[in-house]
Amino acid sequence: MSWVWTPDETSAALEPAPPPVEERDYKVVGPHAVCGHEPGSKFRATLPLDQEAHLTQAGHIQRIAPAKPASTKPTPRTKE
Repeated sequence: MSWVWTPDETSAALEPAPPPVEERDYKVVGPHAVCGHEPGSKFRATLPLDQEAHLTQAGHIQRIAPAKPASTKPTPRTKE
């Protein structure tokens, strides 16, 4: 007996997976609360990319870039 996929199963198998959603830091920059956070406050959330884009373009939130890790390079020494 062979396996036969239905058209819906075939379409679902061929569709690309949505990109993974990451937890990110945001700041509420608009005049209204977003996700229960008041204007001016910072929060961490896992927002779907389409929701993040909508809230950003509408001027409600701003993504906060993650802090850069401190350099692990040794500082060069000068000859004395």
